[in-house]
Amino acid sequence: MKARLLSASIALPIVVGFIFLGGIWFSVLIIFGASVAGYETAKMLRLRGINASPIVSSISSGVVVLLAFVFSKIDITAYLFSLCVIIGGVASIIWISSIRVKNSSNIVAITGVLAVTFYVGGFLGHAPLIRESEHGLEWILLLLLVTTLTDTGAYAIGKAFGKRPFFPKISPTKTLEGAFGGLLFGIAGAIISAVILTNLEINFIAATTIGIILSLGAQGGDLLESSIKRLSSVKDSGSLMPGHGGALDRLDSIVFNLALLYHFVRWMSV
Repeated sequence: MKARLLSASIALPIVVGFIFLGGIWFSVLIIFGASVAGYETAKMLRLRGINASPIVSSISSGVVVLLAFVFSKIDITAYLFSLCVIIGGVASIIWISSIRVKNSSNIVAITGVLAVTFYVGGFLGHAPLIRESEHGLEWILLLLLVTTLTDTGAYAIGKAFGKRPFFPKISPTKTLEGAFGGLLFGIAGAIISAVILTNLEINFIAATTIGIILSLGAQGGDLLESSIKRLSSVKDSGSLMPGHGGALDRLDSIVFNLALLYHFVRWMSV
């Protein structure tokens, strides 16, 4: 517990500071997170028999986020970038899920690197796209609040009232009651954000909608990482933060949400 509190007390002010600074500083934070998460994901794939290079996966994931920051200055380019990485990310997830036996071929190894790059770098690359948009800071804060409350609600309600298993083969401790609790907490987080972050100018219906979308996205991202860890027979993705696991353990719930929020914001601005 001491290690958990100590690492959080060091990391939290740094993360919050970079979020508020925005610009290249925020992108550096995401590049670092993507690089570490890319390394961790490739290592887990290697445990499944997919010889993806952790170093190459780390570099490529970081480069994709850097490109996203560059593209964030050009609206149509940013949109096309998002569509490409989402398609690549979905294809990567399907491909990773389809590998059932050990395969050490070069083609599989290269494809593994691409899969990690799209899944980690591609989805996290939406962070600078959002942050550099109008009211980007407020949107990022909304995302973090909804995602955090979703995780908190799912854990608290599941712990107190959970009886019916929810995807037991992926994560035995998750329950249907916990998932519903996470959904309610996520919606509450979005409504609170709409009230506090007045610059966003979103009404109750829009806030509820985005709360549902991001809560489901957070739980989906968590389940995907849980399935990768389970298939790789590891408890944590890494050991970046003592007591908190690896970078992907901290980012799994926001991976999908960044892409979902980016397109929601674009839809709102049409």
